[in-house]
Amino acid sequence: MRKRYLAPILLVAAAGLAATGCSSTPEHNTTVQMTRSNSSIEMAQQSGAAQYAAAALERARDKLAAANRALQDGDEQRALNLAEEAELDARLAAAQADRRQAQRSLEEINSGIDALRRETAK
Repeated sequence: MRKRYLAPILLVAAAGLAATGCSSTPEHNTTVQMTRSNSSIEMAQQSGAAQYAAAALERARDKLAAANRALQDGDEQRALNLAEEAELDARLAAAQADRRQAQRSLEEINSGIDALRRETAK
């Protein structure tokens, strides 16, 4: 029964991929990627990356600015590559910020536990 439905599903998926590939232009892909990169940078900022992962956040901003310059110079492929790198750096910054905040929370919890242990030991 599973095999019976697999072929039509694969056919629809292949047709969708082919249509997407045909309608996408490098300029469109670059614009979409730059928008995604910008959104990732904003999300990283909101997650506290400026405080906890400033270096990675700054790299993301620098790469996005370089991508904008490459796009203005007409170098679509370089702009796309830099925009992809900017998104990854922004995601890294957000992950580092989340990790540092979780680490701080854990330290606070452990400190509270230690205080409770001292209180109960009296």
